[in-house]
Amino acid sequence: MKKNRYFLVLALVLTILKLSANSYKSYIYEQEIDTLTNKLDTVAKDTIQIRLGGLKILILKNDTIIERDTSLKIKRTVIPNHWTSINYGINGYLNSKGDFNLMSPENVDPKEMTSYMEVDYRKSMTFSFNIFQGYINLYKHHIGLVTGLGFEWNNYELKNNVKLNPNGGAFVYNVVNEYNKRYTWGEIDTNVIYSKNRFKQVYLTIPLLFDFTTNSNYYLSFGAIAGLNLRTKMKYIYNIDSNTQKIKDKQSFNTNPFKIALTARIGHGGWGFFATYNLTTLFEENKGPELYPFTLGISMNINNDSF
Repeated sequence: MKKNRYFLVLALVLTILKLSANSYKSYIYEQEIDTLTNKLDTVAKDTIQIRLGGLKILILKNDTIIERDTSLKIKRTVIPNHWTSINYGINGYLNSKGDFNLMSPENVDPKEMTSYMEVDYRKSMTFSFNIFQGYINLYKHHIGLVTGLGFEWNNYELKNNVKLNPNGGAFVYNVVNEYNKRYTWGEIDTNVIYSKNRFKQVYLTIPLLFDFTTNSNYYLSFGAIAGLNLRTKMKYIYNIDSNTQKIKDKQSFNTNPFKIALTARIGHGGWGFFATYNLTTLFEENKGPELYPFTLGISMNINNDSF
């Protein structure tokens, strides 16, 4: 605002000087006022032109005209944005051997039993909304560090007709006490048939990614995501005498309060693919089967910030 007032005063003084010297004939000259946007020059014999930001001030012999300068072009730097996005895909988990198959042998050690956590991948979906990105430029906005904030919803549709019990230590240990009774176990329910028994989690996520972007807007990002477990619950739906029953069991189920996941994102422009793999287990150590969640899906980048 102070700079604007300065140039308006300058324009007024120049107008007075022009009116008091009508016979003065000026020649075209140019003087740099600002290295980027502001120029002071004479564009005709009796006209002085001042460009100020997006305005053009013409000082004529007997008049002053202020109009928008449509010829001004300001170079804008596009900040790569590959985190602020909407993401949708499938999720599941691998066992301690890195296997998708969670079916356990009949004589397996109870602590290695994972059969009750088998998922139906057709209904096991992940959705995330990444709401904020911070970008640190390392090299010409082609290489940078990315952080930010997001929310993630994971839904695991259990394949078997089981009900999760967070106090299932008696199924695992011969002697149960206050220290080992909390163990998440799946019990086959023989009383009802579930049309839905879904294990759900919500996370607050913070990434730290290396981001590579080409001139043609292809990109690759990879790094790690830290997550805070905001909520865990089971949702059961079943019918009794043609009446639909819905139960929401809101417990932690001994899940880890935090997670660290490796991630990679690849794409072009506003669209891409993503994958994550947890380095931390789904459940706390010795409080549930050893499972490592993963996600695969597509992403839609929301916008590209420019400065």
